[in-house]
Amino acid sequence: MPRKSIKFLGLDDAGKTSIILAIKEKFGYIEKVEKLKPTKLVERDVFQFLNLEIIRHDFGGQEQYRDDYLRNPHKYLANTDIVYYVIDVQNNDRYTESTEYLDSLLLYYKEVREYIPVMILLHKFDPKLKEDRDLNKRVLLLKQSLLKYKEFQIYFFETSIFDIKAIMDAFSTGLSFLYENIEMLYNYFEDVSKNFNLVFISLLDSAGITIGEYYTALRLIDKLKIYNLYLEVLKKVQSENKELYEFSDKFTNGKRFSGVIEVLNLSGFDFYLLLIIEEQEDLEKTIGALDMIEAEKSRMETIISQIIS
Repeated sequence: MPRKSIKFLGLDDAGKTSIILAIKEKFGYIEKVEKLKPTKLVERDVFQFLNLEIIRHDFGGQEQYRDDYLRNPHKYLANTDIVYYVIDVQNNDRYTESTEYLDSLLLYYKEVREYIPVMILLHKFDPKLKEDRDLNKRVLLLKQSLLKYKEFQIYFFETSIFDIKAIMDAFSTGLSFLYENIEMLYNYFEDVSKNFNLVFISLLDSAGITIGEYYTALRLIDKLKIYNLYLEVLKKVQSENKELYEFSDKFTNGKRFSGVIEVLNLSGFDFYLLLIIEEQEDLEKTIGALDMIEAEKSRMETIISQIIS
């Protein structure tokens, strides 16, 4: 099985380990986050993503460790496929220190000609701060200052331990660079969404990592609601050993939606196909639309299998 290496880097107290904990657990991790201790040097774990074995590195961010990484970059930084760089947006006193550390890291990768994708997680951007004008202005200036790294593929994400969807989006986007067919899946989901008027379509693995998705214009709060619903329903699907689970709820605008999660076993692994459709006032139309989607499931499963195998 091919191996890939991803690395979480940033200053101490930026939130790297708490992000990894959230990715692993999805539920009930807030109290555990509060009890986390600073990471010493580098902690590693291994997980599987599609047909890849991923080695995840959590780099302690204390100054003495950072100095060690930069003095011995071939030991710590070589053979990297994706970097997740975490910045604490609430601690603007350390913006300069954080960007200088990122400068040093990317200088090494530039010297060894490893122009890897870099996911920059603007972390601790908690939901209650989304409307904070001063913070948004500081973050905008921070983003602009980081656009100088033109040789690298830089992607920005505003994350918080109180928003598991944002964390999983950032993590999944990074992993998508490791698998060349992912873009084909996104394009296929866009076509399916338009053909069947889906609000949301997503394929996730058993760890909750998004393999591919497409959604129409949804408010952030609604995307988070759908993802949290998915996690709740997934627990029921797994505990009750079901292959299919249907549910219904409301968007924040009051309109109702119907959803279905179906288990797909592809290449010996379980994946979860999530479909969301806005309900019509005429219930028969909604039922008819769901029947059309159900009739297409077999073809969808075949195409998805071909793309990700």
